[in-house]
Amino acid sequence: MKAKLDFGAEIDILSGEEFNKGLRQAIAFMRAEAESLKHVRLPVLSGQVAAGGTITLGSEGLLDQSANQGALCGPRSGFAWRITRVSVTGLLAAEELSLYWADASPQRYVAGITGPGLFNLSTKSLLLKPTEHLVVSGSGLTAGETITVSGEAIEVVAEQIFKIL
Repeated sequence: MKAKLDFGAEIDILSGEEFNKGLRQAIAFMRAEAESLKHVRLPVLSGQVAAGGTITLGSEGLLDQSANQGALCGPRSGFAWRITRVSVTGLLAAEELSLYWADASPQRYVAGITGPGLFNLSTKSLLLKPTEHLVVSGSGLTAGETITVSGEAIEVVAEQIFKIL
């Protein structure tokens, strides 16, 4: 649509139809971008600290499948997670758990959580790709105490992992 201004210059102004078409395209683009993102709550990992003061939750190698100690906390096949929050209950104030991805080896260390608390990953990223999982481990803990780990993540189809980087 064109309009003539008092000073003689012509400008191109969108018609109502052109504006609505552009708006629909923008909404469709935004919807497609957000479509594959999904908020998920992490599976709760819980277990009792062994007599020696150690615990590992979420490890594939655990033989004790009771109380979720052998459960894996990671994305399902074909998906990826960006973990945004991990909460721990059951620790005493000076006790510490370590977070790892895939296994509790030093090169896969992510962070430590001291005492009952929250580890907010909003400024840091813990990205779990298909087949990877969160492992929580600690030593020097009080035998018999029950440790529970929970949290939240953003899930996306693995091919669109760039959306959560």
